[in-house]
Amino acid sequence: MLDEATIGRVLTAVSDVSPYGMCVIDADAVVVHANPAMGQLLGTADEDLPGAVLTSWLRPADRADEQPVDGALAAGSTREDGRRLRRRVVRSDGRERVVTLLLWDVPADVAGRELFVVQVLPDAEDAWSVGPAPASRVPLRVVQARAVEEAATALAGAVTVADVTAVMERQLQAFDAQGLLISLADGPRLRLASSRGYPDPVRKVLEDQPMAERSPMVEAVLERSPIFVETFEDYVARYPQRQAVARAAGKGAWAFLPMIAGGEVIGSWCLSFDGPHRFTVSERALLTTLSGLLAQAVARSEVLAAERSLTRTLQRSLLPQHLPDVPGCAIAVRYQTAVAGLEVGGDFYDVIPLPKGGTGIVIGDAQGHSAAAAALMGQVRGALRAYAAEGHDPATIVARANRFLLTAGADSFVTCTYAALDATHDGLTIVRAGHPQPLLVMPDGTAGSLDVPGGLPLGIDPQASYPVTWVPLTEGCRVVLYTDGLVERRDLDLGRGEAALLARARSAVREPLPAFADALIGHDPAREDDVALLILERTGANGGPGVRQATFEAATTDAAAVRAMRRAVTDRVRDWGWHERADEVELLVSELITNAVVHVGGSVVVTVTGSDAELTVAVSDTSVHTPQPRTDDLTGEDSVWRTSGRGLAIVSAVADSWGIDPSGPGKSVWFSLSA
Repeated sequence: MLDEATIGRVLTAVSDVSPYGMCVIDADAVVVHANPAMGQLLGTADEDLPGAVLTSWLRPADRADEQPVDGALAAGSTREDGRRLRRRVVRSDGRERVVTLLLWDVPADVAGRELFVVQVLPDAEDAWSVGPAPASRVPLRVVQARAVEEAATALAGAVTVADVTAVMERQLQAFDAQGLLISLADGPRLRLASSRGYPDPVRKVLEDQPMAERSPMVEAVLERSPIFVETFEDYVARYPQRQAVARAAGKGAWAFLPMIAGGEVIGSWCLSFDGPHRFTVSERALLTTLSGLLAQAVARSEVLAAERSLTRTLQRSLLPQHLPDVPGCAIAVRYQTAVAGLEVGGDFYDVIPLPKGGTGIVIGDAQGHSAAAAALMGQVRGALRAYAAEGHDPATIVARANRFLLTAGADSFVTCTYAALDATHDGLTIVRAGHPQPLLVMPDGTAGSLDVPGGLPLGIDPQASYPVTWVPLTEGCRVVLYTDGLVERRDLDLGRGEAALLARARSAVREPLPAFADALIGHDPAREDDVALLILERTGANGGPGVRQATFEAATTDAAAVRAMRRAVTDRVRDWGWHERADEVELLVSELITNAVVHVGGSVVVTVTGSDAELTVAVSDTSVHTPQPRTDDLTGEDSVWRTSGRGLAIVSAVADSWGIDPSGPGKSVWFSLSA
């Protein structure tokens, strides 16, 4: 039996001359001896290996278990033939590599105890080179074939030209190439889509190549066949007019291949080398195969890019391009698409000027995430805007939008919240249809969900009713309307999402409104749904400088009440400081009220809205008939007042501006006077 010192000298003599990692371990995988190559493999100093546990650097190759391998490399459980193992070496610097190890038992009658010799295979798959290049290596054609197989999988998942380029960059190493060009056909021109390994001046020359110009990239497209040029001299002989470009690029060999997808040539690509290169038969075949894969990936990415552009355009066209100014208030809106997916969503928002001086704000979400959802969203947004412009109250607006959706034959539903801000901006009248509760954020940081009872989403029940909630507004408060994508996610509890939103609102309460909106919408890399956000902030003590509003109503059959209403309107405008034009107000209001009394019946409502600069009076009745002013002789025999008679001629002559708007079930005739 040999002593350990003798065994050590023998092993040292053998292993130290080996260019591959080699060591001796005991039954507990403690290193007894290791050569320098093993130290390089493990990323540690030679002198630190004896006494260390080899398995502390090893993990299972398939990553099924990240724990170190136990025992003497856990040989009994994973040896393929009792001696061969695949392990993943994990170094302290974070680098890792899968290697194949061989184990030999040291005869017990020689060692006197259980010892193993561990050898790193020189031709192991993915092994580190820890010494001089081994004489035996994986054939280059095998490396290239594996690279093409990997590229096929990667290109199948590429969705942008940048993704495609990233995959193709990995082929440079497999084919020992240094340059990459990808150009796409664009009518009579070939435009550079991506490049690697070329200086800027050369890229500029290659950016836009006319198809009529003789160049290898163009020729590959026109001839629909690959071109392999193995030396610089061959290139110059074939394309003498391109000599300067080739010399500036610093290349010595090229493979130019067409990209053909669906029977059409969509462009060409080039793999280039810094020096001469001989293209073997197998290499040419692999590059041709790779060209087909590349063409399909590029074609798909172009289609997806066009779809993304179309959906963005569709989304922008369905959302308001400009928001109206609301004196005394500030409004911020945000729209963020889902991180994944290409289809347009059904989220929307709108700000609507109302006939009697108020403002409507709405946010909604059509079910689904597709062009159909976007189309439905556009219909509902248009319906809400139309009913609001007619002067209906919020509950009627939402109820009519619900019936519209049902009669339109839509097979999806829509949630929404509609709120009407009155002219004085004292508060909001809110109606909710299956939508998330609004938030109210106060200047002192107090924030919480508003308790707004709601009805069913639009498009479910034609008889659905929608309760109305009045929310008073104070200066500096912010009302937040949002769609459910802001707080909902498959892996996130709804309550946690709402709590996180409230926390963001409280932390950003002192931020200006744009920054506050940015903080609320945030950036969620796992967001699965589009998000729309609308925030209304009351910035002034009222709706504008000195804005006031008053409403008067009387039955047309009650002559005394009608006379009292005329006097009350005149007295109110005098109280507001409009003494100089009070007589004009009395004349015009009398004409319009008389018109309603004589020709409509029912009741008449007068709404007066005034500021220091302008006074507007609207007289509303229940008739949908639109009156027209008469232009004939006001003193003739036919001088009896008619809806389409002389009263409007007087209004037109005296008022600074006037008009007729829908108003609920009827119409509203209004006039304005300036100070």
